[in-house]
Amino acid sequence: MRAGVACAVAGGVLAAVAGCGGGAGDSKAEARTGHARTGHARTGVEAKDAAVQAAGPPVIVSARKRLMVLDPARSTWDPRADPSVVKWSFDPRHTPGYADLQPDRTWTPNEAKVRSWRGKTYVLTSASKGFAAVVEYPSKKRYWGATLGAGTSDYNPHSVELLPNGDVAVASSAGNEGVALFARSQGPAPKWADRVRITGAHGLYWDAGRKRLWALGSAYLVAFRIGGTAAHPKLIQDKALGGSTPTPNGHDLGPVAGHPGRMWVATGSHVYQYDQANPEKQRWITDYPGSGVLLGQGGVKSVMNDPVTGRIVFTVPYGTVKTNPWQHTRTARLLLPKGAYVIKGDTFYKARWFRALPVG
Repeated sequence: MRAGVACAVAGGVLAAVAGCGGGAGDSKAEARTGHARTGHARTGVEAKDAAVQAAGPPVIVSARKRLMVLDPARSTWDPRADPSVVKWSFDPRHTPGYADLQPDRTWTPNEAKVRSWRGKTYVLTSASKGFAAVVEYPSKKRYWGATLGAGTSDYNPHSVELLPNGDVAVASSAGNEGVALFARSQGPAPKWADRVRITGAHGLYWDAGRKRLWALGSAYLVAFRIGGTAAHPKLIQDKALGGSTPTPNGHDLGPVAGHPGRMWVATGSHVYQYDQANPEKQRWITDYPGSGVLLGQGGVKSVMNDPVTGRIVFTVPYGTVKTNPWQHTRTARLLLPKGAYVIKGDTFYKARWFRALPVG
C-alpha cells in the first residue's frame, strides 16, 4: 500500500466548511434548538448564557470561500444581514502568511476541525484544489501549510490531521489518492516524508488513546502506527484493526464523543459507528443513539456528537451531483434533540461542533 503501490470554545458551534460552488435553495427544514431546563428562573445575562450552553458549542462550517465559527444561539444564520453571527472566520486569500500556498487557485474548502496541541488551539482545513493547512486559533497564524497539485483536482485533499509530534497527515481522494505524512522537522511546508495509497481517501482521525492514525477510503478503514524517525516518519499499517466498510464510498471519519475507541464512519449510504474494542465481527455498530435517522441516511458529508450535550450535528447536500456539483447544503441538521441550523445567502459543505480534541 505504499506510495507508488500507493478546549472547547464556550457558547458556539464549529462553523460549516463550504466549497466555492453556489447552489439553489435547500430543504426548508428549520427548528429551534432546545434549551436546558433549570430548577430556578434565570434572567438577563444568566438566561442568555444558559440558552447558549443548551444550544451547544459554536459550529464551524466550510462555506464557499471561508471557514466560519457561527453563533449556536441562533437557529438561522444570515451573515450578510447580521455579521455578528460570525464569531470567527478564515480566508487565506486575505490572511497574511499563506500567499505561497496560492489560495486564489487552491482555496476551495471542504474540511474544518479543531485540535488542541501544546497549549494551543488549531483549526485544520483542506481544499479540493490543493490547499491544506493547520491554522492557529484565533490568531490565524500558520503553523503548517502545503499544496498538493495546486489549482487542480489531481489530489483533492479532503482531510487533515495533526499528530502528537507535530507532524501532519493529509488524505487525498482523487487520482493521486492516499495519505501523505509531512514531517514538521523538515520545515513549515515540506514535501511529504511518506505516502500510502488508499483508494478514495476522504477521512483522517488521530486516536490519541490508542496512538493510531485512522484513514477512511472508498471501501476500507485503515489504521496506522507512526514509525521511522523524526526526519523520516513512516506509516505502518496495523492489520489487526480496520478492514472493509459494510457499504462503499467512505466519506467522513471522527471520534464518537463519550465512547473511547468508537468512531463515526459515514459512507455513501449509511452512517455507522466502528468500535475498536469489540471482537472483529462485532465492530460495526448500528444501534447507537440517533441511528434511527442516521443509519440509513445517504450522502452524509460530516457527522459529530458534542461531548458535553451529546447533541449530533450532520450535513447532507441537497439535490444531486448534477444539480449541486459542490454537494452543498444550507442546513446543519441536529439530533438528540432534533433540530436544524439554517444559513441564508450562502451554502456550506460540512458542519462540526467547535470542540478542540487533544492530540496528545
